[in-house]
Amino acid sequence: MKTLWKVTIETTVIVMAEDEPEAREKGTRYAREQYDEPDFVDVDEIKNKLDIPKEYQDSLPWGIARGDNRTCSQILQDQGKL
Repeated sequence: MKTLWKVTIETTVIVMAEDEPEAREKGTRYAREQYDEPDFVDVDEIKNKLDIPKEYQDSLPWGIARGDNRTCSQILQDQGKL
């Protein structure tokens, strides 16, 4: 099951992924679109609402399935993590 991951490169991006390697790959792909090759990539699974930066709680995560309009907070609620 896909879950939320916080990926920090030059900035923070929230992604939907099956596991840490997929989250890292999606975050790195995003970083390459925005910046040069990232120097580092830090990946953490989001286990509760406190793990989501406030500015992302009502945003759609990067890499969410087309047509899925749930915010990060709604996804956590649906997964029973709130």
